[in-house]
Amino acid sequence: MAVLWPAGTWIQGKWTGRAVQIERKLGEGANGAVYLVQVPSGRAALKVCAQAADAAWEWGLLERLHPHLRLFPKPLWADDWEPDGFFYVMEWIAGDGMQAA
Repeated sequence: MAVLWPAGTWIQGKWTGRAVQIERKLGEGANGAVYLVQVPSGRAALKVCAQAADAAWEWGLLERLHPHLRLFPKPLWADDWEPDGFFYVMEWIAGDGMQAA
Protein backbone atom coordinates (compact mmCIF):
# COMPACT_ATOMS: atom_id res chain seq x y z
CA MET A 1 0.00 0.00 0.00
CA ALA A 2 1.47 3.33 -1.00
CA VAL A 3 -0.32 5.65 1.44
CA LEU A 4 2.23 8.03 2.88
CA TRP A 5 0.93 10.52 5.38
CA PRO A 6 3.50 13.08 6.51
CA ALA A 7 3.86 14.10 10.16
CA GLY A 8 1.17 16.54 11.22
CA THR A 9 -1.52 15.15 8.87
CA TRP A 10 -4.97 14.84 10.44
CA ILE A 11 -7.07 11.78 9.55
CA GLN A 12 -10.77 11.81 10.38
CA GLY A 13 -12.91 8.68 10.35
CA LYS A 14 -15.86 8.65 7.98
CA TRP A 15 -18.22 6.94 10.44
CA THR A 16 -17.00 7.74 13.94
CA GLY A 17 -15.81 11.26 13.19
CA ARG A 18 -12.82 10.59 15.44
CA ALA A 19 -9.65 12.35 14.36
CA VAL A 20 -6.01 11.41 14.85
CA GLN A 21 -2.84 13.27 14.02
CA ILE A 22 0.04 11.43 12.36
CA GLU A 23 3.37 11.58 14.21
CA ARG A 24 5.39 9.23 12.01
CA LYS A 25 5.31 6.01 10.04
CA LEU A 26 6.31 2.98 12.10
CA GLY A 27 6.45 0.40 9.32
CA GLU A 28 4.78 -1.31 6.42
CA GLY A 29 3.72 -4.88 5.76
CA ALA A 30 2.06 -6.94 3.08
CA ASN A 31 -1.38 -5.42 3.54
CA GLY A 32 -0.84 -1.95 4.96
CA ALA A 33 1.16 0.58 6.90
CA VAL A 34 1.28 1.40 10.61
CA TYR A 35 1.59 4.95 11.94
CA LEU A 36 2.21 6.39 15.37
CA VAL A 37 -0.64 8.83 16.00
CA GLN A 38 -1.88 11.23 18.63
CA VAL A 39 -5.36 10.63 20.04
CA PRO A 40 -7.09 12.52 22.86
CA SER A 41 -5.81 9.99 25.42
CA GLY A 42 -2.18 10.10 24.20
CA ARG A 43 -0.40 7.97 21.63
CA ALA A 44 -1.79 5.06 19.64
CA ALA A 45 -0.96 3.09 16.51
CA LEU A 46 -3.05 3.31 13.34
CA LYS A 47 -3.03 0.51 10.74
CA VAL A 48 -4.32 1.51 7.30
CA CYS A 49 -5.23 -1.14 4.70
CA ALA A 50 -6.34 -0.88 1.07
CA GLN A 51 -8.90 -3.66 1.51
CA ALA A 52 -11.73 -3.59 4.02
CA ALA A 53 -11.41 -7.34 4.48
CA ASP A 54 -7.78 -7.04 5.62
CA ALA A 55 -8.61 -4.39 8.21
CA ALA A 56 -11.66 -6.30 9.43
CA TRP A 57 -9.77 -9.60 9.74
CA GLU A 58 -6.92 -8.03 11.73
CA TRP A 59 -9.36 -6.09 13.92
CA GLY A 60 -11.27 -9.27 14.73
CA LEU A 61 -8.04 -11.08 15.54
CA LEU A 62 -6.96 -8.36 17.98
CA GLU A 63 -10.39 -8.39 19.63
CA ARG A 64 -10.13 -12.14 20.19
CA LEU A 65 -6.47 -12.28 21.28
CA HIS A 66 -5.94 -9.19 23.43
CA PRO A 67 -8.13 -10.26 26.39
CA HIS A 68 -6.17 -13.52 26.68
CA LEU A 69 -2.69 -12.58 25.44
CA ARG A 70 -1.67 -9.11 26.56
CA LEU A 71 1.28 -9.23 24.14
CA PHE A 72 -1.15 -8.08 21.44
CA PRO A 73 -2.25 -4.44 21.35
CA LYS A 74 -5.72 -3.54 22.55
CA PRO A 75 -8.00 -2.54 19.66
CA LEU A 76 -9.53 0.91 20.20
CA TRP A 77 -11.76 1.65 17.16
CA ALA A 78 -12.09 0.99 13.44
CA ASP A 79 -13.27 3.25 10.64
CA ASP A 80 -12.99 4.17 6.95
CA TRP A 81 -11.06 7.04 5.46
CA GLU A 82 -12.05 8.76 2.25
CA PRO A 83 -11.58 7.90 -0.52
CA ASP A 84 -10.26 4.34 -0.25
CA GLY A 85 -8.67 3.57 3.08
CA PHE A 86 -9.73 1.30 5.86
CA PHE A 87 -8.07 1.64 9.22
CA TYR A 88 -8.15 0.72 12.84
CA VAL A 89 -6.58 2.33 15.86
CA MET A 90 -4.95 0.22 18.52
CA GLU A 91 -2.92 0.60 21.66
CA TRP A 92 0.66 1.62 20.93
CA ILE A 93 3.23 -0.51 22.69
CA ALA A 94 6.55 1.31 22.93
CA GLY A 95 9.68 -0.69 22.26
CA ASP A 96 12.47 -1.39 19.85
CA GLY A 97 11.47 -2.12 16.29
CA MET A 98 12.31 -5.43 14.69
CA GLN A 99 15.48 -5.31 12.64
CA ALA A 100 16.20 -7.53 9.66
CA ALA A 101 19.14 -9.84 10.24
